[in-house]
Order: sequence, then C-alpha cells, then structure tokens
Amino acid sequence: MKKPLIKSISALLCLCCLVPAFFGCGSRAPELESVRDEFAALIEKSAQVNDIFFGEGLPVYPRSDSTDEKNALYDEASGVYYWFITDPDFREVIKYYDGADKKYYYLVREEDYAASGRSGAAQTNFSLAGEQFGCRIIEN
Repeated sequence: MKKPLIKSISALLCLCCLVPAFFGCGSRAPELESVRDEFAALIEKSAQVNDIFFGEGLPVYPRSDSTDEKNALYDEASGVYYWFITDPDFREVIKYYDGADKKYYYLVREEDYAASGRSGAAQTNFSLAGEQFGCRIIEN
C-alpha cells in the first residue's frame, strides 16, 4: 500500500516541477524595434572577435618547434630545447617549453626589454649554456 502512494506522490512532484519548464515565465519575446539598436551594436563589436577567429587571428611568433633548426639549443642538463627568435621589438626572444607547467615561455634579455620602452613584464634570472642573465617573461 505504501509503494503506490509514494510513487504517485513522486510523480505528482515531478509533474509540478516540469509544468513551469514547458510554459516558461509567461512573458513574450520583446518587439524587434525595442532591441534593434542593441543587436546592431553587438554585431559591430563582434567583427573584432570574428577577425580573430576566422580572419588573420592574433599576431604570434612563427612556429619554430623543429629541433633541426640552426637557431635552437638543447640543454642536456634540463632536457629542454631553447629557440632563438628574431623579433623587431626585442631583437631576440628565447622560447622554451616548461614540462612541469606544460607551457611555452618567451624570455627577453633585460637590456633588450628596456630598449623597447615597454614595462610590466615579470622579471626573472635565467641561466643558459653557463651564461646567467636577467630576463623578462613576455606574452606571445
């Protein structure tokens, strides 16, 4: 006797919860004239996003992942490849992959960063092939 009662109460509760989902809030969609200006503004702003995804995209450094390039250096102690990329703003950018963070980093020597006139990049010390120098971590 208890099981049919529990099943019917459960079905009634489910039905009560589902009814509002089928009928919504009861309000109608807004008239097109009242939202036309907002839609036009959003569409104009989306042109930049569309250009990033479907157009030229964001500016990036050229891919240089192959290890047979002359501008790459392999550090046996850490097992990391370093690539040296020529950059118009920073003269030379050092690219490497950090396996622990699973992320590529781009370093610029401190003197090249200062000469570029930029500010705000994180500062770090870096050792490569026995040479220790100050660097800035930049975003690609």
